[in-house]
Amino acid sequence: MKYFLIIFSVVFSVFGQPQLDSLLRIKKPQDDKTKIKVINEYCLNIRGSNPVLALELATQSLNLAKKISDNHFMAESENLIGVIQRNVGDYNQALVHHLRALKIAEEANDSIQLGFSYNNIGVIYRQRNNLNLATENVIHSLRVFEAINHLDGMAFANLSLGTIFALQKNYASSLTYYQYALNIRHVQGNENEKARTLDHIAAVYLSMEKYDEALKSYQSLEKIYIKGNDKRGLGDCWIGIGKIYSVEKKNKKAIEYFTKALTIFKELDYKEEIAIAAQNLGLTYTKTNNSAAGFPLINQSLSLAYKINSPKLISESLRSTAEFYELISRHDSAMVYLKQYHTLKDSISEAEKFVTLANIEALYQSEKKERENRILMQTIEGQENQKYLLLIIILLIVALGFISVIRNKKLKKINAELKELHAMKDTFLRIIAHDLRAPFNAIFGLTDILLEDYKSLSEEEKRQFIEHIANASKQSYELLENLLLWARTNTGRMDFNPQECKLKSLVDETVQLLEPTAKNKNIQLFSDVPEKIHLTADAEMLKTVLRNFLSNSIKFTSEQDGVINISAVENGNKIRLEVSDNGVGMPEDVQKNLFRIDKSTSTKGTKGEKGTGLGLLLCKEFIDKHNGSITVASKLNEGTKFIIELPRK
Repeated sequence: MKYFLIIFSVVFSVFGQPQLDSLLRIKKPQDDKTKIKVINEYCLNIRGSNPVLALELATQSLNLAKKISDNHFMAESENLIGVIQRNVGDYNQALVHHLRALKIAEEANDSIQLGFSYNNIGVIYRQRNNLNLATENVIHSLRVFEAINHLDGMAFANLSLGTIFALQKNYASSLTYYQYALNIRHVQGNENEKARTLDHIAAVYLSMEKYDEALKSYQSLEKIYIKGNDKRGLGDCWIGIGKIYSVEKKNKKAIEYFTKALTIFKELDYKEEIAIAAQNLGLTYTKTNNSAAGFPLINQSLSLAYKINSPKLISESLRSTAEFYELISRHDSAMVYLKQYHTLKDSISEAEKFVTLANIEALYQSEKKERENRILMQTIEGQENQKYLLLIIILLIVALGFISVIRNKKLKKINAELKELHAMKDTFLRIIAHDLRAPFNAIFGLTDILLEDYKSLSEEEKRQFIEHIANASKQSYELLENLLLWARTNTGRMDFNPQECKLKSLVDETVQLLEPTAKNKNIQLFSDVPEKIHLTADAEMLKTVLRNFLSNSIKFTSEQDGVINISAVENGNKIRLEVSDNGVGMPEDVQKNLFRIDKSTSTKGTKGEKGTGLGLLLCKEFIDKHNGSITVASKLNEGTKFIIELPRK
């Protein structure tokens, strides 16, 4: 593989951009997946030195992945294209590709690309100064990668979190997360990404005004980037060195490094970096009394900042423009730009305050510690309860032994009810904090982009954003409906209205409702419910139960040879109703927790369908009201059967 990449690189440097087929003939990979893997690895390595070529190859890689219908490589290529487009300042198009990658990864249950998609989306939102959505997505990414112990993904996510902290000037926390990323890169032996992480650390030292440490870091990195021909890294490094020399008033050396950085970023067509380099170079020229050279650079920086619509960059460019006019003693003009700068800066500050550092830490740490905290609290509560119960028992034994038994039973019942109420409260908090907030954040973030950039967005970009808004809206609505229904049930505000009804009619109505969904996945629905079966039940509640069970079966049954059966039989004074499928099944630990309110069992279906985690709890509540029972029989890769037993009257 390494030999092939060397040849690959040489061929490109000599012949420019030859056709993909001629390049792959050098290696002659045995299958298309190997071709895609090689191309994507190469694109990742050259994205900083030749983004145009990297984008061309990544697009060819995506087309090949589509041709062989490989979801993993389709998602990987979409993410890669998004990263390259982000680097050249095309944030909207980059977001479109990352959202596509997210959708493909969800449908394919591809945890690796799911994690990268969330992280990449977070980076886009960070660059658009939406730190709330940035944090949500990056932390989601980190959870995914930690669950599968994916080192590469964990390093990227920690790097992203470090940058969010750096933006909020919490440099200690920023360095902590950068160090996490650096440790992982050291373990991996990944020198390229190790250098990028060190670049971020050097930038923090610069912000902390530790100029000696920052300069040493940048000078070390300069050698690494030159050796690896990493033009992007080299440009960033030169800007850092230029800033240090500028602070130290070594303007001649600062101009030298800013000029080199501007040249290399123009070669790469990295618009944001061009603006930053031009801004710094223009100010440094002006400080040396060469405003004629400085003005066009300052003007270019501000124009580019508005073009790529980066609030942070616009703010910095406005501040630099104000400083430029102040240096040449045009104070009126300086005041105009300074006022614009402060207006924009205030709005940015408000956006940044929306996510406090405490919330970021809590969000990142809460799920890790939730289980151990719950166990600890239960232990403490158990110990306290034991003390009080022991005291009560001793007093009651002395006074009234018989009454002690009765009261002890009552206390146990009350304790159990209190624990159940605590579990309900915890579940509501979890649902509201995570499940409900996530789709609304996506809606807000994407609608903001549509409002701000509507005219500049392509029709395809608009369609993609609207599609994701629609999906998020449906997810939110489904969750809200289930929450309201569950709340009404548990607060006694839902009427229970049992009447005599024909079971077959209820089943047929539900099957008719969900048949289009089943057909979309090529799943067959069969119903075998005798006409003669009648029962006394609340028809709406029973239809809700049937909808949930059928929806679950459709969700977890694959498109190939999928079959779902609904059957019913009379057994004495009881009616037995079964909903069975030949889907993916579930492990025993999931089966045990299906109807527990304090356990989350919501998982994605075979096409990435999302559930709310409340459906089965509602089913249990409704069947309990009928004095019935639900049992589950399931085996992994064989299918699942839900069995309901109801009294005839």
